[in-house]
Amino acid sequence: MKRKLLSAFAALAALALASCSMDNTSESNEDKAAYITVGLNTASRTALPAASGGTDFDSFTLTGTTAAENAVAVNTTWETDDTSTAYAKMTGANIAVSAGASYSFTLTATKGGATWQGTAQKTVESGANPLSFTLALNELSTAGSGSLSVTLGVPSVVKAVDAALKTMDESSPVEVTGTPLSFENSTATYTASDIPSGNYVLVFTLWGNTEKTLKLAEWREYAGITDGVTSVSSPKIESAEDLKSIQTVTFDADGGSTVASQTVRYGATATEPTAPTKEATATTRYTFAGWYNGDTAFDFATPITDDITLKAKWTESAITYSVTIASDITNGSVTASPTSAVAGTTITLSATPYSGYQFTAFSVTDASNNAVTVTNNTFTMPASNVTVSATFTELEEVLLTTITAVGSSNATTATSANISYNPESVATLSFTGSVSYASNGGWGWWGYGITITVTPAEGYTITKCVFYDNENRTATDSEAPFVVETTEEDKTPQVNGATILANQSKGITKIDVYGYATSAGNTTVPQYYDLLREASKYTGDFDDAGFWDTLNGVFIGKTITVAEAQALVAYQKQQTGSSCVVFYKGEYSVVDSTLYYVKDDGTTGTVAWLANIAESALNGYKLYAVNE
Repeated sequence: MKRKLLSAFAALAALALASCSMDNTSESNEDKAAYITVGLNTASRTALPAASGGTDFDSFTLTGTTAAENAVAVNTTWETDDTSTAYAKMTGANIAVSAGASYSFTLTATKGGATWQGTAQKTVESGANPLSFTLALNELSTAGSGSLSVTLGVPSVVKAVDAALKTMDESSPVEVTGTPLSFENSTATYTASDIPSGNYVLVFTLWGNTEKTLKLAEWREYAGITDGVTSVSSPKIESAEDLKSIQTVTFDADGGSTVASQTVRYGATATEPTAPTKEATATTRYTFAGWYNGDTAFDFATPITDDITLKAKWTESAITYSVTIASDITNGSVTASPTSAVAGTTITLSATPYSGYQFTAFSVTDASNNAVTVTNNTFTMPASNVTVSATFTELEEVLLTTITAVGSSNATTATSANISYNPESVATLSFTGSVSYASNGGWGWWGYGITITVTPAEGYTITKCVFYDNENRTATDSEAPFVVETTEEDKTPQVNGATILANQSKGITKIDVYGYATSAGNTTVPQYYDLLREASKYTGDFDDAGFWDTLNGVFIGKTITVAEAQALVAYQKQQTGSSCVVFYKGEYSVVDSTLYYVKDDGTTGTVAWLANIAESALNGYKLYAVNE
């Protein structure tokens, strides 16, 4: 016998109710006004709340509607009281209706927390019109408690039976009082009361021996319980062939959300569950691709003949995050490479300042506006989109270097031997024509039809050059190329066609070069300067304890060259306008307890490591130490 599995009110079960004749009159229908009488049909019983007959109900309500104009509507309720049952009142009533009208009737019956309904269609004739209804369970109340009575017939091969009432997902047993199960004469009877209203499954375990070591099968009866009503069922297993084993289908979500296992009878099919989900990692997104039995996609139409485990298959896709350059950056431009990447990728940033500006710093924020650390113009991509911004500050024109004509010889060709740069590596001179150097009379560089051109070194921008003649008179060139020249007829130096002082100036003795350091070609300068800004700064005499704390705490682990130290001093000067000095170790190592320094005028020198530091002519400068 096949049993019906009833989930929460999905199946409407007709109740077994006594048949009752509603028409006992012998008068001619034609002599009477139209009326209806009501009765109940007989139907089979199911494993849901039941009434033993019409007299077992607490109330009946009959409603009738019709589209005919002026037709009598029906809405009548009968309730059981101390004098009579609702059933007796209903079956004894004659309810007035309109002859010739077609009605749709609904009969609603209640008992405890359960409600049943039945419907009937009727075109009314004159006289008596009997109506019969088959009631089906319609609704169960969740309040109160009810009872359960299930009688399971089994074949003779079953020697023992256990039973347990559980929640619908079978995760928790339901406690009942007393000993609800009895088994004799191949019949297992389970009876329990005071069960909270709700939906349950009663699991029978069938054994092939009294020792309960030989399990034959499990049998499940599903029941709805409601207030004041007994839910009943009488299933029967006809033969041993119906005792096929119960198989378990287990779902391995492989890191995804939990999927409950299923128990199905041998040869039946499993129900495909709702697809699981799997949380993405910082770099990978997972998409469910089906259930697999081994390497084969599982077909849920396949009969289950053994316990199996189905494993979720996931397809992976990389999660990439974007790098967006902020739109409000001014005075420069920024690029990033790459512009999208998975988390953990190194992103390299590049900043290009506009003319007259210098790059100051990058700032990177994630989608939650949290700061992302930037080190040496790179950062590690977080598991988030990011926005890159940068600040550029205007460069201040400072004296970068002074180029001086030096030497003792007279009327010698200008060479590197009679050129002094203070500091070095900032600018260079180039000569055309027959340029001579004359120390006699302090002429400096002179000649007919010559040019002296000042060119910035890599990493510097020149904004103007001031040319001094032998009497310290000046002419300024504020546009590149920065050139002082003479004509074939006159040795008087001139700038942009204007002589310094006609027939009076003899030559060029000195050139002051103004401008600013840029990051291009001197990438170490901003890098060191970032550290410099964060470093402790010392402004007192160098012979007290603060000197040593400063010296040891700034650039530990870094080395720079003298040229870099000079560039760093110039960079600091234009950033803050303050005097500074950098002690360094690099091209010039510490030898014989001597430190090398670079002052903000570009000059370099040495100072005893332990002796007479206060007298080193460095007092009043801010100190920055560069240590290996």
